Amino acid sequence: ANLKNGLLLSTSNKSEAAVGYATMDGDTSGGLSPISDVPKSMIGQWLRWASETHKYEAIDHVLDTPATAELRPPDQGQTDEDDLMPFEVLDQLMYHFVQLGQEPKTIFQTLWPRMRTSYGNQPTLFAAHIRKFVLLLEALVKHL
Repeated sequence: ANLKNGLLLSTSNKSEAAVGYATMDGDTSGGLSPISDVPKSMIGQWLRWASETHKYEAIDHVLDTPATAELRPPDQGQTDEDDLMPFEVLDQLMYHFVQLGQEPKTIFQTLWPRMRTSYGNQPTLFAAHIRKFVLLLEALVKHL
């Protein structure tokens, strides 16, 4: 950026940053982070809107490619949502835990009626994602 007299933009978003899922030399390097307070699921919604509105083929390619931090060899098929959880779930957990200050049990009781179908009516899977989110967030906070 300095050689070109430019500005390097960081690509880290709110969802990944909340659970420490960002790389120092990739997501967080840069002088300006325009999506740092934007949840990942909202980025997907915006891209779908932009694709429908502007008809750019490149946006469709981005939407068709599962998000990956590319931390493991390509043959391992790593995706961010496999490593974490679906971003729509992560973003809801982040909102209820961080913004609303709800306890995990309350989050489960609040969100389970909406999430039931997504989890094949298996509450233990959703509870595991809540536990995982809380543990990732706590681990991140301990390292600050």
